[in-house]
Amino acid sequence: MLVGSNGFLSSSRSSEVAKMFMGLDQITGMSPSQSQTNKQQYVLFEIVIDPDQTIDLMMADVSEQSNYPEEQEVLFGLGTTFIIKQIKHDNQHNVWHVEMTGSSEMGELKKEHTKHVENGLRYYDATTLFGVFLSGVSSNYPVAINYLQSRLRNMTFNDPYRASIYYFLARVYRHLGKLQHSIEYFRRAMLLRKRSLPQSCYAYADTLADLAVT
Repeated sequence: MLVGSNGFLSSSRSSEVAKMFMGLDQITGMSPSQSQTNKQQYVLFEIVIDPDQTIDLMMADVSEQSNYPEEQEVLFGLGTTFIIKQIKHDNQHNVWHVEMTGSSEMGELKKEHTKHVENGLRYYDATTLFGVFLSGVSSNYPVAINYLQSRLRNMTFNDPYRASIYYFLARVYRHLGKLQHSIEYFRRAMLLRKRSLPQSCYAYADTLADLAVT
C-alpha cells in the first residue's frame, strides 16, 4: 500500500523524540489509549530508507539548521510517497507501529509528467499548455475556464493557438454539463481548424468527433 504527504514531512532519527511528540508517557512508554477499540489511537511511523534504492527521494537532515538540534529532525520533500510494509500493534504499550520504506513511484511520476510536457510543447506554447493541464490533468474546471478565457482576451485574432483554446474550453464546459457553451466553442474550434486544412487534419477530425458526442 502506498501513502504520501501533501506537504513537507517532518520526522526524527530518534524514536524517543518521536514518542515524546506522540504524547506517550516518557517513563513507561505507554499511550493513554486503553485498547484497540478506543476512538483515539496512537501510531508510530517507522521509516526505513536505503538511499541507494531510492535515489529520487528528496530528504535532508536539518538538525544542524534547527533551533532544536536534539530533535534530530529529518525533512522529506513535498509529495514524498512511501510503501507500507507492515502494521502491528504493541499490546504492552497500546501503540500501533507502521513500518514504511521509501517509494520510487514519485520519481516515475515525475518522469512521466516531464515526458508529457515535452510532448505537449511540440503542439502548444507554454501558456496554452498550462491551460491544457488545468482543463485535463488537474480537473480544476473553474480555474481552467478563468485561465482560458483570460488567454483568449489577451491573444490576437489570428493567434495560431486560438482554435486550441476554443477546443479546451469546450471540453471543460462539457465536463461541467454546460452543453450549449461546449457546442459553441467546439464549433468555433472546428471553423478555425477547417481553414487551416490539411495541416490541421488530425485536430479537425478530433474536434468533429468531440462535437458529435456532445
